[in-house]
Amino acid sequence: MSNFSFKSRGNALFIILITVALFAALSYVVAQSFRGGTTTISDEQARVMAAEILRYHDSVKNAVSKLTFDGCSESELDFTVPEWTRVNGTLNIIANTNAPGDNSCSIFHVLGGGVPIVTFDKAAVNERELLVPGAFKPGTSAVFFNRSKDVGTDALSDLSIYTLNLTDSVCENINKQLKFNNGQIPSYTHAHFNTYANGTFPTYPAVSIDEPEVSNVKSFCYDEGVLAAHNTAGVNTFMTVILER
Repeated sequence: MSNFSFKSRGNALFIILITVALFAALSYVVAQSFRGGTTTISDEQARVMAAEILRYHDSVKNAVSKLTFDGCSESELDFTVPEWTRVNGTLNIIANTNAPGDNSCSIFHVLGGGVPIVTFDKAAVNERELLVPGAFKPGTSAVFFNRSKDVGTDALSDLSIYTLNLTDSVCENINKQLKFNNGQIPSYTHAHFNTYANGTFPTYPAVSIDEPEVSNVKSFCYDEGVLAAHNTAGVNTFMTVILER
């Protein structure tokens, strides 16, 4: 075999190794960008984080579609995630006792929907800014029954995922990428959700956002205003309808 062939193969192997190393380094940087709990992030970081959270909500919605197509009933879907808690340690989500014991209808289990568990720490306000022990930990998510205005049948409750306590810059970038409300953060003084998704659908939730700008809008980021659950203004929440009824 000629020296040229050896050199060509050596060069190709070197390029592959460099590519792998660069990919590993990039993956590490991206992973680190979602850790730390600080609220100081650049505009570019906010844009990237917003895109990641949007994709995450889509992955949960797709898993719901897959499992219901595979035979899971709406009442069997389970969204339990031990890692998502309130500041006082209470789980964000109540386990669904209707779910099969083999986890085949569990969205965040490898035997079910297979959605990875992600907490967007750096995209959220720092935990020390929250004044109430019962408040949701920043960057965690939860699934609730809700009634989204003009989405599906208004007399029926939908299922929606919420990622909680996001920074203004991330919330704004989410709305920009969704082309919602000119990228601005609307403020509502009432909660958009009221009941954990525990498998028992209420006829309709007692509270919802009825403002005209959210009519038939299935995904948006908003400021909850001053709610008893948080006791502080500027608490941004991103919601996406994952099961329309």
